[in-house]
Amino acid sequence: MSKKSMYQNMLLPLDGSKEAEKRVDEALSLMKLTEGELTLFHVVDVVPMWGHGIEEDYQFRKDRFEKYISGIKSRVESEGVNVKVVTTAGKPADEICKYAAREEVDIVLVSPHGAGGVFNWAVGSVAAKVARQSPKPVLVIKRQNGDLRPAMGL
Repeated sequence: MSKKSMYQNMLLPLDGSKEAEKRVDEALSLMKLTEGELTLFHVVDVVPMWGHGIEEDYQFRKDRFEKYISGIKSRVESEGVNVKVVTTAGKPADEICKYAAREEVDIVLVSPHGAGGVFNWAVGSVAAKVARQSPKPVLVIKRQNGDLRPAMGL
């Protein structure tokens, strides 16, 4: 029986938080079943740092993320899963949806986490926006506990 399924290409947005990083295990399990490709996706939400311009801020954050993601990419590859890494600049929910629309993405795996409370109600989380706006199916996996500390301090 073939392992081929309709979910061959998964998009996994990562923001540097431990919670998002926990989704790597779920993504690995799903990709092993489908023999598909996992795209690790990061959006640099550029806010110029004092004394630096937008381009310098983007490059600094991109370089920092690429160092962080290299370990995750190696782990995914060691599990026999095809993987690629994409980094872009913009508003996270918008960029995730644009990428899913234009590339061969079958499903987007997101983790709801972030500010919560009144802010989340008023503005909406990235996961909620992606779930509402994505042209592709979205799998939302809830957090296991309340640990929202950043994995790399992005």
